[in-house]
Amino acid sequence: PPLKNPLDMVSRYDVILVGSPSWWGTFAGPVRTFLSTAALDGKTLIPFITHEGSGLGSAPADLRRLCPSVKTGEGLAIRGSRVDGARQQVESWLRKAGLLPA
Repeated sequence: PPLKNPLDMVSRYDVILVGSPSWWGTFAGPVRTFLSTAALDGKTLIPFITHEGSGLGSAPADLRRLCPSVKTGEGLAIRGSRVDGARQQVESWLRKAGLLPA
């Protein structure tokens, strides 16, 4: 679907965390629209997904297909029913990505 309010500030960032609930094992439709229409060339995109069993699914491959001119980082998948207790997992993931101090 087209985005009602496209994001126009992505040019300010070198690293973008791309979050979505899992829809049929990949990014939700509006997120796929963002990925295929935003000016992301040369950026680093790091995916994270909430799911109830599919993990990251095909999101990493879909990210590379939709945005072939970006770098991608290691994704994170968190079961939606466990989000409230995922702080340590998220912080560890951010540290590995170099986005939080060690």
